[in-house]
This record gives sequence, C-alpha cells and structure tokens, in this order.
Amino acid sequence: KLRDIFNTNLDKREKNLEKMNNVCNQMESILPKIAQLETEKPGPTIGFSAHLYNMLFVNTTTALNNFTNIICNNGNHFNPATGEFTAPMDGLYATYISIQRQATKDLYFVIKKQPCMSCIHPNQCDECTVAELLKS
Repeated sequence: KLRDIFNTNLDKREKNLEKMNNVCNQMESILPKIAQLETEKPGPTIGFSAHLYNMLFVNTTTALNNFTNIICNNGNHFNPATGEFTAPMDGLYATYISIQRQATKDLYFVIKKQPCMSCIHPNQCDECTVAELLKS
C-alpha cells in the first residue's frame, strides 16, 4: 500500500513537472517578443512643420495666425487658424525656431507660456517668460 501511494505521488509530480516544463517553454518563446515590444514602443506620430517667410509684424497677437505654409501636420495637433500646437500626451517635445533680422533693425523676441495664476500682466511677468532675446 505504501508503494501504491508513493507511485501515485510520483505520477502526480511527473505530470506537474511536465506542465511546468511546458509553461517554461512557452515563456521562453514569449520573452524575445516582449523584449522587442519594450525596445520599439510604437506610438502615434506627432509633429508639425510650418514656415513664415518675409514677415515683419508689430502686432504679436496675430503673429501665430500667419503660418500659411504648413509642410506637415502629423496627428493634426497644430491648428493653422490659431497657430497653436496642442500636445496630445505628456512627453518631451522638441521645438526649433530660426529668426533673422535685418542688419539695421532691432530684434526683440520672447517666448511666453500660459499666464500664471498670480499674473496681472503676462507680458511683464518673469514667471511666464520662457526665453527672451534682444538684439540691437
């Protein structure tokens, strides 16, 4: 009787071992696929390119509305009517701007973020200013 119990337990262990081996084999075949997904991380293509040529303006409230030459607008997150790009998700976004001035003219350029809560005059608020350039 002891031998029968031993053999039954041995059979159960062998079946469990076979099941574990099958699971291990499945995991080994899945691991490279997981590694590939982790390195690729495909996501939506987001970005736009717009040009503004030969534009001299004084009224900065309409400056962004003048991008008439839209090269691409992947994801349609740039609104040419307002000149605003709305980031659809958190992340790091790279921006590039090229500004040239006429040799005899002054250049003043400021990048502002949305006004802060304590802001009365956003154009004069240091907390709202991201970058400022004055070239005489």
